[in-house]
Amino acid sequence: MSFYSTCVSDESQLGVPGSLFSGDIRTHMFHGFETNIVDPITGCVDSSVHEARLRGVYADLGHGQGGFSWTVAEISAKEKMWPDAISTDLHTGITTNLHNIIMFNVCY
Repeated sequence: MSFYSTCVSDESQLGVPGSLFSGDIRTHMFHGFETNIVDPITGCVDSSVHEARLRGVYADLGHGQGGFSWTVAEISAKEKMWPDAISTDLHTGITTNLHNIIMFNVCY
């Protein structure tokens, strides 16, 4: 299962993060597309994402060809928002296997 912040400051407008339950998994947590987990107004991880994590929703790196943004990762790291799992979409190039994904994230 996956959820993405709609990047609004009014949590009542956020649908999916609030509908996940303990044990659900949110993947591609550091993607840089418009629907990423960073609130563009505050520049911080959206509060609904923190709330979902407190409820027991897991976060997965889910590194794919376009599913990673250093900016989102750095903002998340400052807030101690780390992935619970490191997986890959197994595309071509650097994301062809889990070893490459781990080395990419450790070395850079």
